[in-house]
Amino acid sequence: MNIKEFKIDYTGVDMSSPCYNCSQNLSWNSSRPCACSLPFYLDQPYDSNVFMYYGLPATGIAWWTDKHVKFRNPGGNENLPAAFQGTMKPVNWHWPVYELDSDPENNGFINEDFIVWMRTAALPTFRKLYRIIQRKNNMVPTLPRG
Repeated sequence: MNIKEFKIDYTGVDMSSPCYNCSQNLSWNSSRPCACSLPFYLDQPYDSNVFMYYGLPATGIAWWTDKHVKFRNPGGNENLPAAFQGTMKPVNWHWPVYELDSDPENNGFINEDFIVWMRTAALPTFRKLYRIIQRKNNMVPTLPRG
């Protein structure tokens, strides 16, 4: 399989560049999102498939009532590791419940992936929502057909 990976160097971009936030985000913390759109052209024809990866946000997939009423983090303590002290993660989980996402607003019992996973489906053939593709403001389709 012939895989080519393209990397973009964000150093030296000026403040008017759409990639300025990416150049300033040296520690890659989630409080400063790195959203950069660049024109992308393939200089040579490829004989096989070309795969494009789209960022899919991890929020907006749970019902409002589930996130704000049914599922809540332990009250009285904003520090989730301290709130969950003395508890143990399930055996097959890779991370504790307070480390499910890099976004602090999407952690603990209010993690939207966790909420969707916990919601029961009405019938066995129903599928649960994984992500929502964010549409652009214009009428151009976000993803190509197929």
